[in-house]
Amino acid sequence: MALNLKDFRFLIVDDLRDMRITLRGMLETLKASQFWEAKNCEEALEVLRTQPIDVVLCDYNLGDTRDGQQLFDEARGRGTLVPHAAWIMITAESSMGMVMGVIENNPDGYLVKPINKAVLQTRLERAVARKMIVKDVELAIRNNKLTDAIALADMQLQRYPNAKSELLRLKTEAMLRNAAYPEVVDLCAGLLAERQHEGAETDIPWMLINLGRARYELGDVRQARLTFQKVLDQNPTVMEAYDWLARIEREQGNGKDAQRIISNALGISARSIRRQQSLGDVAVENEDFATAERAYDKAVQLGDDSVFARPDDQVGLVGAVRVTKGNDAALKTMGELVKRASRKRNSKGPHWRVSAMEASMLADAGRHAEATASVERALEAFRDDTSSNAPQVTLELARACFITGKGDQGRAMVDQLVRENHDRPEVTGAVQQLFQDLGMAEEGASLIEGAQQQIIKINNEGVLLAKAGRYAEAVACLQKAAEDLPNNLTVTLNALQALLMQMQAEGVTNLARYQAREHLNRALKLAPKSDKVAQMKLRLQNLLATAPKPATG
Repeated sequence: MALNLKDFRFLIVDDLRDMRITLRGMLETLKASQFWEAKNCEEALEVLRTQPIDVVLCDYNLGDTRDGQQLFDEARGRGTLVPHAAWIMITAESSMGMVMGVIENNPDGYLVKPINKAVLQTRLERAVARKMIVKDVELAIRNNKLTDAIALADMQLQRYPNAKSELLRLKTEAMLRNAAYPEVVDLCAGLLAERQHEGAETDIPWMLINLGRARYELGDVRQARLTFQKVLDQNPTVMEAYDWLARIEREQGNGKDAQRIISNALGISARSIRRQQSLGDVAVENEDFATAERAYDKAVQLGDDSVFARPDDQVGLVGAVRVTKGNDAALKTMGELVKRASRKRNSKGPHWRVSAMEASMLADAGRHAEATASVERALEAFRDDTSSNAPQVTLELARACFITGKGDQGRAMVDQLVRENHDRPEVTGAVQQLFQDLGMAEEGASLIEGAQQQIIKINNEGVLLAKAGRYAEAVACLQKAAEDLPNNLTVTLNALQALLMQMQAEGVTNLARYQAREHLNRALKLAPKSDKVAQMKLRLQNLLATAPKPATG
């Protein structure tokens, strides 16, 4: 039965006006009537942001702007595609890099130029039918309703056995995100055994990928590595396998092997911003700053107005140039980055990390007035930054404060950092190293000890109050500490523990339920794989499941 396209919303993305007109004409003969057009990525992203597009017909080669692969990745990263939207990539490209780039992003269909009406209709019907089957599962996964996603996938498997592979892929994805790792191993191994029994010569890549992911999460790194390598042995264009192999090698301390693997992947699909970022990061760890410079430079170029752009790319680029070409060249690169940022729409200027690095380099060059201005810009932006920053990143700004005569701001920053990480030796060690490098080792040791003792005192006071049954006081004490130190996992868990004890003893109130979930969500964000956090999550779930539901008015 022919697909009725009358109510479908189409977005046609092509830099050539004639091609947009041709595609629109074909769609009109198929009774479609709602169209939007875009000649580049920026226009396409704006349409997707404002319109619930049902089908995207996107040319791979979009001229001088980002290509169709990057647009697809960007749209998914921004969450601007509705769950049922079908993405059909159009390409006349035959080179390995471009074709593999298309395959990497797994669109819902392909069209190879020249295109005729019959082929277009067939591809549309196939892609839309598939999206109708899987859309509810994909939406549940997007909304992190993982148990619902698994149940929906099972229900659709009964209705649509012809979509078995895609539904099972989504089901195992939901299971992985729900930490059902043994079950994923069993399911994927069973599916692979079925294919062997049927005489298939190769495995379906997603089955091996998800089997490897589950083995990795279960701690069986050796088998995970072998599984991902098997994917590449059978199909060397499955990019996700390269990423996982590189991650394993990097975590195992084999940085040079990780760099080689990422470089091999970029040789196949070069326009992946996240892979260029990974190459830069691992190259820095390997002290291969020439490679890091090239990778970060590409990441910066690919990251213009991208949701995947990071301050680390600009900082990494300048840092690599500083090592390979000296301070003056690094300052020149910094200036180019600042100019580049100022040309962007709604630019707020360089990220505070870039300004902090600029301050350090200017100070080293003896340009103290300019260094002070840079660090002031960095401090102003840092105060407005609500994102979670790695401790080492904060220490970069603290160092810039100290060397530009703003020691009070640097001390306050370090004091907060130690109090938020009082029980993490790697953080306190980095703080001590900073003070030692500045010739202030004794002051650093005193600051660390004072901050640690302050948190230990608050924690002990709250715990003792809870054990004494003075739950309201314990909650108030630890709640304030958690609000003051939102990145301190120990304080957050102690506040949650006090709330659990209070609810167990005095009953569940709406306020206690809300506060407990807030603390749990923060703990999950700080330490998503912590066994202790998982245990607290289970305790809260069990308590709320058995407690009478409080009135809501």
